Amino acid sequence: MADDNPTPVDADNVDPPANADNVGNDPAPQDPPKADTPVPPSPLALPDDLKDHPSLKKFNLEEGVEGLAKSYVNLERLVGKEKVPIPETDSDWDMWFKAAGRPDTKDGYVFEEPKDIPEGMEFSQEMSDQFAEWAYDKGLNQTQAQGLRGDLMKYLGEAHEVQTRSVKERMEAAEAAIKREFGNAYEDKVKVAKGVVDRFMGDEFKEFLDDSQFGNDPRMIRGFANLAAKLGEDVNLTGQHDTLTPTDYKAQAAEFRTKNAAALMDKFHPDHNRLVKQLTNLTEKAFPGAAA
Repeated sequence: MADDNPTPVDADNVDPPANADNVGNDPAPQDPPKADTPVPPSPLALPDDLKDHPSLKKFNLEEGVEGLAKSYVNLERLVGKEKVPIPETDSDWDMWFKAAGRPDTKDGYVFEEPKDIPEGMEFSQEMSDQFAEWAYDKGLNQTQAQGLRGDLMKYLGEAHEVQTRSVKERMEAAEAAIKREFGNAYEDKVKVAKGVVDRFMGDEFKEFLDDSQFGNDPRMIRGFANLAAKLGEDVNLTGQHDTLTPTDYKAQAAEFRTKNAAALMDKFHPDHNRLVKQLTNLTEKAFPGAAA
C-alpha cells in the first residue's frame, strides 16, 4: 500500500548521480603516468662566475643535486689518503723534493765518516762536499743520500783494491822477468840505476818516483841501467860491481869455448881443469836459474 504521507525531499541535500556532470560532455581519455619512468633532474643553476670554474669540472653538475652529492662522496673517499701531485715546473719539483725530505741546502746533509778505507786510497772533505752538491741537485733526501754515498764509497774501495792488486801482480811479474834477464847482475843493475837518478835527476824527480812507486818499476830500472851503460864506466855510478847480464855471459862462454876448445876436450891437457872451472863459472852466470 502506498504511503499516503510521503516524506518530503530536500532538493538541496540530494547527491547528484556519479555521472550527472558527464552526461553529454565526456572528456578525452588520459593515460595514467608510468610509475617506472624517472623524472630527469634539472641541472644546477650556478652563477656565471662559478659554473665554468675549472675546480668544478670534476663534479657531475648535469645531474643536479644528486650528481653533486655523488661526486662529493667520491671526493671524500680520497680525503686523508697519501697523494702525490705530478710536478710540472721547477718550483713544483722543489716543493716535491722538500716534501720528500731534501734539506733546504746542500750543507744540510749529515754524512757518517767512511769506514775501512783501503790503504793508499784518500778521502777528502772536497769529495764529500762535491757529493752533497750532486745529491742536492738530484733531490735526494738524507736517507737516500747517505745510502748512495755508502754504496759509492764501497764501490770505489773495491775498485781501488782490485787495481792495487793488479798493479802489484804486474810489478811482480815484470820484476821476475828482469831478474831472469839480468841474472846475478840484477842487484848491481839496481844500484847503477839509482846512481843515475841520484846524479842527474834531482830531488823533485826522486820524490816523484817514490810517490808514484815508479822507482820500483823494472822498466825504470832497465832504462836507467842502460843509460848508465851509455854514459860509460863511471866508478861513481857502477863501482866495482859486475854489471854483465846473462846474455853477456852467454857470449863470453861461447867465445871462451871456441878459444880453448883443444884444452877443454883433452882431459890430460895441463890447463884442462882450470879452463873447465872458468867455463863452468861463465855458464852458471849465463843460466842463473839452472845453477839453482
